[in-house]
Amino acid sequence: MKRAMTKREGKEEILKSFVESSREVVHGLSNESLAASRDLMHKMVRYGRITEDQATRLEKRLVERMQQSREIFETKVAAIAEGVVDRLKSITEDELKALEKRLNRLDARTHKPVAQPRSRQLQ
Repeated sequence: MKRAMTKREGKEEILKSFVESSREVVHGLSNESLAASRDLMHKMVRYGRITEDQATRLEKRLVERMQQSREIFETKVAAIAEGVVDRLKSITEDELKALEKRLNRLDARTHKPVAQPRSRQLQ
């Protein structure tokens, strides 16, 4: 039987999906843009607007700029994702109190004395 996903796991799954989709979109867009640009350059060469050498240089510069843009985008997405994951990893005060309540209930069943909740110890 498959266990239910917690809110945190759900958020992590959504974030993971977002990052993967973002990378696929960037890769797909760059491939389509490059193909369209190559077609345009070949037409310009065919109609005598630019030389074959100029088309080759333009294509090389375009590929370099697209790669730089992709790297910048992926770096930004990774930084955002890392920040969100860090926030998801940190336990909230409410979660800590809920865990302490569960521990207290379990300890009450076994009749063991319970330590003071952490939130009170920290004060």
